[in-house]
Amino acid sequence: MHRLWTFRVVGGESFQLSLEGNPSVVHEGRTSVFHLLLADVSVNRFVDYLKQYGGQVEVWPMEGQSLEQKEERDLLMGKDHEEEVYPCVRCPECFWFELRGEDHCGVTAWPSETVEAALAHNQKASKDLVECPLNGEG
Repeated sequence: MHRLWTFRVVGGESFQLSLEGNPSVVHEGRTSVFHLLLADVSVNRFVDYLKQYGGQVEVWPMEGQSLEQKEERDLLMGKDHEEEVYPCVRCPECFWFELRGEDHCGVTAWPSETVEAALAHNQKASKDLVECPLNGEG
């Protein structure tokens, strides 16, 4: 499995290298930070290779998405909601569109202070509410 890894190289000799599927890496002997997409099994060998240039090498994997982030992404992508019908054909383009709400309307789902602030500071919020065929009733 390939993952995105962050490398930090401090000191040592200068080097430049290219690995297939990754950007070129240039280290000028000071401090360099770069990201490479590598298979887990290749990382230790690559660190050993970098250490041949005499610098200190640190490596760590990029943080993956949390369960909460995955659920949010699935929601935004419509996973398990492919057949869902919104209250109005204009809903997905509306400022007030809320995927998490039962009626998909932020006017009814969001706290009143959020609705008031949106209306006071966002022209699209006001316009969309006025033009809503459901008139903010979800």
